[in-house]
Amino acid sequence: MRVLLLRHAETDWNRERRFQGWRDSPLSAIGRGQAESAARLLAGSPVAAVWSSPLGRARETAAIIAAPHQLAVREAEAFREMGFGEWEGLTRDEVQARFPGKKIVIGETGWPSDGRMRSDARPGRVEQVRYFSIFRSAAEREKFEK
Repeated sequence: MRVLLLRHAETDWNRERRFQGWRDSPLSAIGRGQAESAARLLAGSPVAAVWSSPLGRARETAAIIAAPHQLAVREAEAFREMGFGEWEGLTRDEVQARFPGKKIVIGETGWPSDGRMRSDARPGRVEQVRYFSIFRSAAEREKFEK
């Protein structure tokens, strides 16, 4: 079995360098074009299933990619992005202005160091293990062809 991982396409907040987290921001026109390009690239490849987080930007990207294969997008809460709590919707400059004295450091795990993350946030490596467990479970349920 081959697993392809694609991140959602561009949103205006990506371009503006805003923390998105669990807030929903729709795909930009460029983002829809990116998703359509990915769909064209994958149209000739066998695809057994398309999974997405429940966030609109991820669902829309997945739906565009799934369309040529006539597949429904399956959602899993486990695939949603990490939460940034009070930082969501803000740029780095806005975070620094709103939370003076707090240093924005995003280290190797990709997590801010100011302690304002949602309580259920986990380091990036743990997230990777969780995602692979989800894929393995889905593959076992679906009995995907190799």
